[in-house]
Amino acid sequence: MSGLATVVGDPPGISRWSAALASMVVRSSGGSLLTLQIPLTLVVGLVVALFAVAASQILVHPAIVLSVLLILGGCAYARWAPARRIGSRWAPVVICLVDFAAIGLLRYGTHLEFGILGVLSVFPAAWLAHTYLWRGAALAGAATVAVTVVPELATSTALTVHVGVRLILLPLIVAAVIVAVVVITEHTAFQERELQREHARLDAALTESESTSLLLDAMLESLDTGLLAIDSSGETIRMNTTTRELYDLTLPSTGARAVFAADRTSPLGRELMPAALARRGEQATGRLMWFGLPSGRQRAISANIVRIVDSAGVDRGALVAHHDVTELMEAIESKDRFVGTVSHELRTPLTSIMGYLELIAEDDSAGDHPLSPETREYVSIARRNAEQLLSLVSDLLTTAQIDSGALRLTTDETSLSTLVSEAVEAARPRFDEAQIRLTANVVPTVPQEIDRRRMAQVIENLISNALKYTPAGGSVTVATSTVLDASVLTVSDTGIGMNRADLGKMFTKFFRAESARENRIQGFGLGLVICRAIVEAHGGKLRIDSALGRGTKVSAVLPVGVVED
Repeated sequence: MSGLATVVGDPPGISRWSAALASMVVRSSGGSLLTLQIPLTLVVGLVVALFAVAASQILVHPAIVLSVLLILGGCAYARWAPARRIGSRWAPVVICLVDFAAIGLLRYGTHLEFGILGVLSVFPAAWLAHTYLWRGAALAGAATVAVTVVPELATSTALTVHVGVRLILLPLIVAAVIVAVVVITEHTAFQERELQREHARLDAALTESESTSLLLDAMLESLDTGLLAIDSSGETIRMNTTTRELYDLTLPSTGARAVFAADRTSPLGRELMPAALARRGEQATGRLMWFGLPSGRQRAISANIVRIVDSAGVDRGALVAHHDVTELMEAIESKDRFVGTVSHELRTPLTSIMGYLELIAEDDSAGDHPLSPETREYVSIARRNAEQLLSLVSDLLTTAQIDSGALRLTTDETSLSTLVSEAVEAARPRFDEAQIRLTANVVPTVPQEIDRRRMAQVIENLISNALKYTPAGGSVTVATSTVLDASVLTVSDTGIGMNRADLGKMFTKFFRAESARENRIQGFGLGLVICRAIVEAHGGKLRIDSALGRGTKVSAVLPVGVVED
């Protein structure tokens, strides 16, 4: 069955004989008319040859001679007649009728002894049916009846059962053939039309696809973003010129691949390149790298990896986008250097101002140089604003250290719970003044390597934030605990909280939540950034959970014995 299916399913080929006949027909001016005459002429020639051998006396009959002449004349006309005549729509009809007359004469000339010769009517009948469909079939049927009946009448044959069968059988056979030819021709024509429409549709789709591909190529080449497309097997299928130019930077004359991490000096392994990550099925956003040698033309590249997934959820590959952010990174570095420099320069005079204001306050308290109540208020305002400005300068300096990677820890062994207890007791007067309840659930934690000054800064910042964002009558809870091998600090408040959109931006420098801005709560948006950097420098994590109008919970998790150098 499989072999049969293979044979039936394979498209038919063209035999050598068909090819030779088609070639001969194409070279003639008659074309399709010649294909009508060739089969009939060959068969009649074979019949004449048989008569010459078996019954030569028949060949001298005038009807036989005229029949052969008509057949040969039709063949000659189809072969050598001018194309304008052959192109006439009625030329096939004329030739077919001449063929029917020749077949009738052939039957008559043999005195109906070879009645089987009437079967030759199939040739012109089939041609008429093929060319003119049902109208041709009707004409062919009538001509076949004439070919059958006229010779019978001309020979004055008595009507017998044998003769009746002969009169009926031939037209029936030809009728069956021409009906089949018409049906097959119509079906073939219908399939050809459908095939032409499908070809037209495919051609249009191909043209549209080519146009889309050209447009896509033009769009990709016009982008200053490097794009690299990878299929599901990990093969690169498309890359624009920008990507090639960027990757050229990674192959300097030294021969070693010059790709570095965000610090610009640590070599980035091939397995960490965005293309390699994409081939492993990973995603990435804003992955920063530096292409090129630090001593030469080095460019900052931010890479995004997006998976390509079809409607069925099947991974079809990935698109890697390379953005040249060199100018942005240089601007950020310049800004950080400027902020660091300005902050450092401001700290010295601010410290001096704070010192002199304290001396004035001490002299006033001691009675050496008493101040008027109005002047004392002015000095108090100046001290408060100077302290606020000094706090901002300190935060800016710490932020600059974080951005430059210069944040260093000086650790010794202490417990997180001890630092928390000290910070809570120092903060109680401020909470009492603000009429906010402060609850401390400080459970002793194990001693660990901690930078006391930095971690006290974190604790103070978190407690101050809770105080700042909690209205009078609210409460703040500070707690410590030990979870697995980590010490945990939790500061919870019942304050204004923040929405989910703002929650995702709280570790962005200078960002203020909408709820803080609406309530006109002062701040610079640096505290949480600094806290996270310090906690992460200790190998820990800082987490925030908040709901608008329901308060905020901040947790600092410090693994025991893990400190980043």
